[in-house]
Amino acid sequence: MAEVDIATWVPEPVAWEWAQHVAADWDTVRVRLGDEAKAVKKAGLTAFESPYVDVQDVAENFLAKLAEVPHVVIIPLSAENARKGLRDQILQRPPGRKKEGTKTGASDSAWLRDTLDSVDGDVTSLLFVSEDGDLRAALESWDMDPPLMRALKDLLATLFKVTADTGAVTPVLLSYIFEHFLADHSSDVFEVGVTPKLQSAVEYILDERGYPRVDNVAINRITQLVGVLPVVVEEAEDSGTDERANANEETSKLRRGMYGQADHKTPHTAMATLMLLADAEAAVSRTDADDRYVTSIATVSDILLRVVMVFDLRAGKVTAVRAEGEAEVFGHHEGYDSGEDALSAFVDAITDSIPGVQVPDGWPYEQEKEFQAEVNGHYVRLGFSVTDADAWEIEAQVDGEVVELGCAYDVGHRAWLGREDSFDWPGAYQLSFSEASSSNPIWALAAWIIERLYR
Repeated sequence: MAEVDIATWVPEPVAWEWAQHVAADWDTVRVRLGDEAKAVKKAGLTAFESPYVDVQDVAENFLAKLAEVPHVVIIPLSAENARKGLRDQILQRPPGRKKEGTKTGASDSAWLRDTLDSVDGDVTSLLFVSEDGDLRAALESWDMDPPLMRALKDLLATLFKVTADTGAVTPVLLSYIFEHFLADHSSDVFEVGVTPKLQSAVEYILDERGYPRVDNVAINRITQLVGVLPVVVEEAEDSGTDERANANEETSKLRRGMYGQADHKTPHTAMATLMLLADAEAAVSRTDADDRYVTSIATVSDILLRVVMVFDLRAGKVTAVRAEGEAEVFGHHEGYDSGEDALSAFVDAITDSIPGVQVPDGWPYEQEKEFQAEVNGHYVRLGFSVTDADAWEIEAQVDGEVVELGCAYDVGHRAWLGREDSFDWPGAYQLSFSEASSSNPIWALAAWIIERLYR
C-alpha cells in the first residue's frame, strides 16, 4: 500500500486486539519452552531467551512497530465514541450482539464511529478490509450508505486493474521460487503465513505413530512446489496493453521490462496460489519403559499447503514476495474407496495446477487416453491405462524421461465375515509414485513435472 501511496487506517482498538494476539502467542512460546530452556541453561549453554519482559512489554513493542510502518495511520479512540460503543453493547444495538451468551460489540462500535468521523461520515470514501457482517448491520441501523468491503484475498483485484497471466509472468515466478527457496544451497526462508490447521494435522499423523502429546508444531522447510493455480498480474501502466494479447508478444515485452520498468516508481504485482509440500517439526512426548516422559523432535514429511503469495516485480524480476492471508493445510491422504475415486482425485488435482499443461475435457474417461503438449520448450505427455479391475496407471513423460503413478487394490484392507462374506475397510485403493516414496503421490508427480518444465 505504501508503494502506491494508499494509506492504511488501523483503528486503535483493532491495533490493541492485534497486540493482544501477538502477546498471547509470545506467552505460549515462553511457557512451552520453559522446562527445556532451563535444561539447556543448566547445561551451561545459551538458552532461548526473549528480549521482552512480559506480555505487556510485547504488546507495547508491537504497537510501537506498527506505528512505524509507512502509510499506516492509527485512528485514536475518542472518549465520546467509547461511551457510545459501550451503550450499543449494553442495549444490544448493532454492532452490539451476544456471543456465546456474552454481550459484545463495544469495541467495534467505537472504532467504526471514530473511522467515520475521520471522513465526516462519508462511507463511500472508505474501503473496509473485512468480511464482518456486523459492520454492515451497524451502518444500516445508523441509516448510512452500504460499505465497500473486501476480503483480504480480493484486495489486489479491487485496487488494481488485473488480468490473467497469459504465459510471460508465471515462468519468472517459478524461476525465482526454485532459485531462492527450493535450491539445495538456498538459505532463504519461504514464509507461508499463518497455518492455523497445522497443529491438528500433525497431531493426527503423530498420534498414529504413538505420540499422544504433540507441541510446538512448525513448518521446518518447503520441499517441493507441486502446483500453481492461475496467476493474475497487475496491468502495466503503458499504452501497449492491446499488443500483449498473445503470449509471444507478452514474453518479448516482459524481457524489455514492461512489467515493472526501472523508471517506474510503482512495482507491478502478481498473485499466485501455490500448492507446496513441506516438512513439519514438532516436540513430541511419550513414556519410556520406566514410565517417564521422554521428549524428542519428530518430523512429518509431505504436508500439503495451499498458500496465496504476492510477488512484486521490477524490470521483469521479482523484488519481493510475501504470503497473503492464512495458508490452508492438508494432511496425508490414506487411500481411496475405489479406483475411480482415486482417478477423479488425480484429474482434479492436476487440472489448472501445472502451468502450461491443459488437461483436455473428459480425459481420461473418453476414448482418447493420451495427450501431449509443448511447454516452456519441453515436451510433456500423459497417458492412462487400466492395469486390473478398478486399478490403473498414469505414465508421465517429459523430454523422454518417464515415471508412473499407479493405483492398486490393497488386499490388506479386506475384512472377512465368515468364509464367504467380506467388506473393504476405507482407503483400500492405494497410490504409488515410481520416482520416490511419498505420502502425497499425486502431488509428488505434479512436482516432478513442474521441476522438469521450469527449473
